[in-house]
Amino acid sequence: MITKLRLKNWKSFKDSTLYIDPLTILIGINASGKSNVLDALDFLKKISTPNWSINDAAGSIRGGFDFIIKRGEKKCQLEVTVTDNDKESVTKINFPNEKTWYKGQIVKDLQNITIFNPVPEKMRGYSPVSSELKPDGSNIAGVIASLPKDEKEKLEAELTKYVSPLPEKDIRKIQSVTVGLNNSDAMLYCYEEWNPDKPIDARGMSDGTLRFAAIVLALLTAKPHSLLVIEEIDNGLHPSRAKELVKVMKELSQKRSVDILCTTHNPVLINELGNDMIPFISYVKRDSEGNSVIELLEEKDNLAKLMASSTIGGIMTEDKL
Repeated sequence: MITKLRLKNWKSFKDSTLYIDPLTILIGINASGKSNVLDALDFLKKISTPNWSINDAAGSIRGGFDFIIKRGEKKCQLEVTVTDNDKESVTKINFPNEKTWYKGQIVKDLQNITIFNPVPEKMRGYSPVSSELKPDGSNIAGVIASLPKDEKEKLEAELTKYVSPLPEKDIRKIQSVTVGLNNSDAMLYCYEEWNPDKPIDARGMSDGTLRFAAIVLALLTAKPHSLLVIEEIDNGLHPSRAKELVKVMKELSQKRSVDILCTTHNPVLINELGNDMIPFISYVKRDSEGNSVIELLEEKDNLAKLMASSTIGGIMTEDKL
């Protein structure tokens, strides 16, 4: 699995390293460079796919060719460290470079990166029955419906278990139902305690519920030993439900051997993680020359002093990182 990503002259980074653990949290103020890290992983995912050339992948990244290489530099490099059975191997990807470089285990690990950005608006309609979840979560109902009956019911039960505490009254059941003569499309439904005999379909479900359900489904269906990357994972979630999201991430990451890398601006979520998660929180900031820098929270010099008077979320809110 990927355990380290070094960014050299990539976008706003001069030379900085991200350490990837089973659950990695990335924080930082706006325009600090968090999204540039995720862009690097998106680029790596694409170049590991046979139908993507390095140039095509570069052109598809946010900002395109004009913003991939740090201003004033002529080339950039992504250095990926993969750990397999306690053995580390390092692969360096240079741009511009049209040569085919990838081979062996590194290809599998890069292909197992999933950049997931669920969009509730795209999840409200009927979706085709399909075996692979789309990056925007638009076919959540279709993925559930594609499973054999026993597996489908088991998945729906697990999904319900994790999503049920979200509203004021618990959700009793989430299920996907196929429609049409050929049962080729599906719609997502939920039964709430408010009115248990009349289900609500995805068209009437809240954005937060749909997005949370999509994240849970992504974790339940991700390949073991893969990396799930989610920007602003708590987007649309009420602060009081941050503990439910933390529970989902911790439990399913361990249960399914799926690494999670996510960004957040939510101090409540950071506090819910608990102090034992401090070693797995990194923050991005700009140095005196404007370069983005990734630093481990546990290595901040005056962290103990700051925590004596505030929580990690409070430190973040007060802009003391």
